[in-house]
Amino acid sequence: MRYAPRAVWAQFELLLLQKLVFYIKSAALTTQAKLRMVAPKQLVEQALVEVHDGVAGAHFGGMESLMKIEARFRRPGTTKEVHCYCDQCLICAKCKPKAKPRAPLWSFTFGNPM
Repeated sequence: MRYAPRAVWAQFELLLLQKLVFYIKSAALTTQAKLRMVAPKQLVEQALVEVHDGVAGAHFGGMESLMKIEARFRRPGTTKEVHCYCDQCLICAKCKPKAKPRAPLWSFTFGNPM
């Protein structure tokens, strides 16, 4: 995504730098601010592999993988990246259930109404 750094930088007041890694605090008004790592472009693929294909991932669908990614990382355009990755997964494509054939439509002729 071309504007990803700009979108993160727009939330400057929520950014936190720890050990040369950017974190973003949750914007919710809670006592415990949750920190999520701002994932650089180079680590997005590795994060997707860990979350979707890893031991704890178990090749869940796009929504489940997206929830896991968003709980740990922050990056604009994550939704599109996760769904594209899950759609291209060969293991998921093999195991995905086939669409059931539908019954043919019939036309019914009725008599007078009522």
